[in-house]
Amino acid sequence: MGCCGGRTILFFILVLQMLVVVERQVFDFLGFMWAPIIANFIHIAFLIIGIFGAYQYRSAYVITYSVWCLIWFGINLTIMSLYLEIDRLTHKDDWLSLKTGHQSWWAENGIGCETKSSTNDGTESPTDGCLLLFTYVESVQAAAECILAAVGSPGLLQMKMTILTSLVVLILILLTTHLQNHRECKCNQYICPLEKEVNFVEK
Repeated sequence: MGCCGGRTILFFILVLQMLVVVERQVFDFLGFMWAPIIANFIHIAFLIIGIFGAYQYRSAYVITYSVWCLIWFGINLTIMSLYLEIDRLTHKDDWLSLKTGHQSWWAENGIGCETKSSTNDGTESPTDGCLLLFTYVESVQAAAECILAAVGSPGLLQMKMTILTSLVVLILILLTTHLQNHRECKCNQYICPLEKEVNFVEK
């Protein structure tokens, strides 16, 4: 493969995708999220096909990988929609763990969360104060997979403007939801001091 050639860039993107999906697979195993685990295994298999095709100049293998990227892009958009609870989609339906009752590992080990013993068996649950909710962590991972799929697939690159627009809309939805939740948490924490003061004056 020539230096900085098209196949070299594709090979680099494929290896980067492999690293990202393996990292994601580890945390999905820790949370027993069986649907993403199965999807990740299938993605790894197609990544191996793509890496072999890019290295051995096999266009049929690269095309196969590109077709899978379209499916993989849709899967990760669905996962983002589930965690962001867009429209009627919600991760609370427990489809991601195949109805086994498990949830994301990040739900109990959130970034910046303090934990406390809340049950008789001593299991820990996160308290308030998380820097980033687990739904956002999972959404960011899915968004990263979407971006890598878009960059790595020649077919998806032809629709780059549509993809870019979709990602911008999803990011705006994420930020809006986060700001709304942050405002509600602050209101509950301080019991809306201004509103409380107004009620006191009225009394």
